Parts: sequence; structure tokens; C-alpha cells
Amino acid sequence: MTYRGDIFKTPLLYVLIILTALMSSCGVNKKPTPISGKPVYSATGRPLLTAEEIVTDLIAYGKKFLGKPYNYRGPSAWPMDCSGYVAYLYSCYGIHIPRSSSALYTYTLPVRYPLPGDLLFFRGNNNKNSRIGHVALLIEVRGEELIMMHNTNSRGIIIESVQSSPYFRNRYVGAGRLPEIHARMD
Repeated sequence: MTYRGDIFKTPLLYVLIILTALMSSCGVNKKPTPISGKPVYSATGRPLLTAEEIVTDLIAYGKKFLGKPYNYRGPSAWPMDCSGYVAYLYSCYGIHIPRSSSALYTYTLPVRYPLPGDLLFFRGNNNKNSRIGHVALLIEVRGEELIMMHNTNSRGIIIESVQSSPYFRNRYVGAGRLPEIHARMD
């Protein structure tokens, strides 16, 4: 006679074994490979790419999402709002950063002269409030002009100039560099 508790023990064990096998084979712990095809880390975990190589590759990869709507899910485990988009891009290179604009602002190192790959921070909808409410990825510097790639509520993922956008120009707070990128700079 089968005991009622024994019926569930065996199938549950099989489910746990299958889930463990799937998680270990689906790339959960896999080191990321950028679109350039070069590995980011060696087998021992040592970084192989310079900051410039990561940023160049990351920007090229980020452009593949242009036109996607705000909160696009895509390959991300979470909806891509402005900070989610930036966090997702960097996570593809093994760099895991906070998931909110304000947390990113305190996490980054302030920079006076931003470079591609740095993050640009903006006040939220209320221009009088100093709270950080938006983040963008700097992709190009043209003299004094900062070209950013970011995810907006109304237009989705776009590229635009900070200086050409009255909305963002008036809300610009400053730029920050990720410590992980700063550590790889020459």
C-alpha cells in the first residue's frame, strides 16, 4: 500500500533534479560574451577587455534596442525603464549595478568631463525637486554637446543631445562613472 506522503516525495525529487540541471545549463552562471565575440573574462575571472572596449561594444549593443518602448521586457529579466535599460546593458558585460536612477547617482563616481559609457543624471518631472528621476548612457561627446542613449516614457529608447532637448537640458544634474569602468581605465 502506498502511503500518501510517499506519492509526492519521488516526483518532487525529480522536479528538483530537472530544475537544477536546467539552471546550470541555460547560462545562469555563464560569463557574458559581448557582441564583438571577445570574452569579457578569462577562465580565472580576470577581466580581458579594457574600459574602452567594453563601452564601445556596449554602445553598439544598446543601439540594437532603439525604438523599443518604455518598460520593454526583451531579453531582460525585468522591464527596461531608464535605469533598467542601463543596468541591463552593463549586466551583459558582467557589471551589475543598482536598478534605480537615484541609487545609480550615489553609486557612481562624479565626473566633471564625462566620457562615453558614463551615466548622465536628471531631475524627475518636477524640475524644482532635486531628486534624481532619470538616467541616460552617454554615447558621444561633440565638443560641449553630450549625446545620450536612453529610455523615455513617451518615445522609448532613443538617441538625442542633452543640449538640444529643453526638457533634459533644464533637468541635467551631472555625470557619473561606474567604479567598475573607472578601475579598468588606463
